[in-house]
Amino acid sequence: MGAFVWNLDDIGEGECDLVGGKGYALARLRQAGFPVPAGFVVTSDAYRAFVAFNDLRALTATLSTDGDLAAGSARVKAAFEDAEMPSAIAAAICGAYRGLGEGKVAVRSSALAEDSEAASFAGQYETVLEVVGCDALLAALRRCWASLWSERALIYRHHLGVSDDVAMAVSVQRMVPAAQAGVAFTLDPVSGCRDVLVVEAVAGLGESLVGGRVTSCRYIVQREDDSPRTERGVLGNDQLAAVVHLAQKVESWAGRPQDVEWALDETGDVHLLQARPITAMGDTAREGVTLWTRDNVGEVIPDVVTPLSWSVLDPLGNCSFAALLRRLEIDDYPGAGLFGRFYGRVYFNQTLFQEMMSRFYPSRAGWRAIPRLALTALRALLLLHRLPTESERVVATILEHRRSEDNLSSWQRLGTEAMEVHLAVSVMAELLYQALDKLLKRWVGGMTTAAALTAGVQGVRSAEAGQALAALAEQVRQDRSLQALVLTANVEALPARLAETEAGRALWAQIEAFLSEHGHSAAQEFELAVPRWRDDPTIILNALRVQARAREVSVADPSETCLEATRQVEKRLGWLKCMVFRRLLCWAQVFVATRENLKYHFVIAHGRLRDLYLALATRLVADGRLRDSQDVFFLTAEEVVLLAEGGLEAAPNLVDERRQAWETDRRIVPPSAFEQRADGRLCSVSLPLAASSDSGGRLRGIAASPGSYTGWARIMLTPDDGAGVQPGEVLVVPATNPGWAPLLLGAGALVTEIGGILSHGAIIAREYGLPAVLNISGATQRIRTGQLVHVDGSQGVVRILEEGI
Repeated sequence: MGAFVWNLDDIGEGECDLVGGKGYALARLRQAGFPVPAGFVVTSDAYRAFVAFNDLRALTATLSTDGDLAAGSARVKAAFEDAEMPSAIAAAICGAYRGLGEGKVAVRSSALAEDSEAASFAGQYETVLEVVGCDALLAALRRCWASLWSERALIYRHHLGVSDDVAMAVSVQRMVPAAQAGVAFTLDPVSGCRDVLVVEAVAGLGESLVGGRVTSCRYIVQREDDSPRTERGVLGNDQLAAVVHLAQKVESWAGRPQDVEWALDETGDVHLLQARPITAMGDTAREGVTLWTRDNVGEVIPDVVTPLSWSVLDPLGNCSFAALLRRLEIDDYPGAGLFGRFYGRVYFNQTLFQEMMSRFYPSRAGWRAIPRLALTALRALLLLHRLPTESERVVATILEHRRSEDNLSSWQRLGTEAMEVHLAVSVMAELLYQALDKLLKRWVGGMTTAAALTAGVQGVRSAEAGQALAALAEQVRQDRSLQALVLTANVEALPARLAETEAGRALWAQIEAFLSEHGHSAAQEFELAVPRWRDDPTIILNALRVQARAREVSVADPSETCLEATRQVEKRLGWLKCMVFRRLLCWAQVFVATRENLKYHFVIAHGRLRDLYLALATRLVADGRLRDSQDVFFLTAEEVVLLAEGGLEAAPNLVDERRQAWETDRRIVPPSAFEQRADGRLCSVSLPLAASSDSGGRLRGIAASPGSYTGWARIMLTPDDGAGVQPGEVLVVPATNPGWAPLLLGAGALVTEIGGILSHGAIIAREYGLPAVLNISGATQRIRTGQLVHVDGSQGVVRILEEGI
């Protein structure tokens, strides 16, 4: 059909540079006999001819991630969409369209670097569905070409090191009248288990699933199951079997695990829309490949990290982990580091972690690892006895130094010491939790969980902050004039308004006392640039307003429920098992509280570090070495010291460059996991595209705090969104840290996208008697503010009952 258009049936070997990664894959699959809808590809030559005809190259060359990228991208996209289509290209495309029989077609971008071994550009470029008519097809084609210059695509290419001297092909295929559609993974993409296939399905077009606009039904199918069964949901038995059979055939043909996009028409015939290789998160042993994830750090460091914070946290995290290994007499800690910064965010080196831990698994290290395992177990028992005492000593030291005016190095040392003990306590707490849960399943049939038995633990400092705020709110409620003032005054003006009355002054004095005790917390406690509560009490005042608006102010006490559950377990155990159970439960409760308190006091040290850096920055501004005190966060710790000593003349330029890079990174939606190849290239790891859900549409996560609750949802991306929160709402958030505690106090339940059974959100929810389900991927997109939801914290299930009011 000429240089501008190629039929899928005619594309030969080695034509990837002409038809793009997606178009080439579709052609190979169709020619191999798979049910790929008929179609053609508008080649990259057509794109280049279009650009040359309209003189668009000069315009795209002006784009840079260092400038106003959003405005520049908008200009380029508008120019593409308004540009004239050369007659030769239009004639070739319209002729190919008529050859398909006209009718509805799907128009999808097929960039030359897309779905390659170097990088995955899934979701970066445009797709236009149900296009009818030649004019509409040409308009859709221009939209796809224009998406090559979208802001997110430009930033993504910049971070992957892909040149902007790029071109795009576009695939055009007959539109499948989909009754159901979705994706199928030929292994579990999270664990890497090859014994199962994971199928996600929605009614209608699959774009709603890929775009995250609907909740899918998920089916887990055993590989050896020739006749998978499903009781209800989007797919019937025959339909599920057809999808699974297609996915397995594609995997067999490709010779490696596949991520398959499919659609079923009204007759039940299955169509293959796309297939790409996937890499399982559990498969981290390939030479030269490093898997980085956000799972372990996304809760505590959720956003882009500043250079100063990273220069403090990078050695802190790695030194702390090395100290833990030394406690276990492992001295060969690799220099690569357990943490890295990509897309401006902190990632966890999953490959390195598994390599270090594999020496303790006989299945991987051989039976020679058994003596090492025995020694490690003995050292772990010693840690059970030593760590609580060490924790008390670290906490006492931090509190003692809190009242003194020490220097930066002393607080850095205290922070490192606190984090080293905290990490060791966290590992032991996780092991104790797992052991307690396994014991309960084996000895009492899982009649309760470790989460239920560790609720109501006393002495958790971050929970005490919420309880102290509840007491303040109760005082406000008892004084109607004070309550009216708190509820109606602008939060920024509230301190001045309170100063006008005696009752108000007394309340503000108590708020100041609260901030003196707990004001070191913040929305992002590990980020030094983020103000603490004592610097900006807006979050506290908003939380106080929520509680003052409530009919009752009380913190549920789950301890009685916990004691009753404990008694019920003990009734079913003999005396020996009962002794083991009591000791294990006691250790678990102690380590849960100790873990949370160490983190609370580490944040005191980290907050003091922030204060000292800002004080130094103020002096540097006075000396003319910095333009603004906030600029200090865009220098490293070493550079700040050098600047204070009279060096680093280029500091203003460094600050400008890094601030611009920081702003650019904030506009990126980063992958939750990716692979780093030996040559430094980054490649996104294919993960499930929807929140885990069963055939009834229920979102499933981790059962983190027992109980159930039905209420209206409130989506909050940061604690700063707390101004409109109403008492009793279900808070749906990306993740939580102690900075969220005041707002959790007035909630009815908690749902998060990130977090485990021992995360801060789980511990505080249990302390407040708040039902909580954590680790639901995409929860803040799949649930909307105002929807009625039911949260079952015992089963780890969230159901959307009604649309928003």
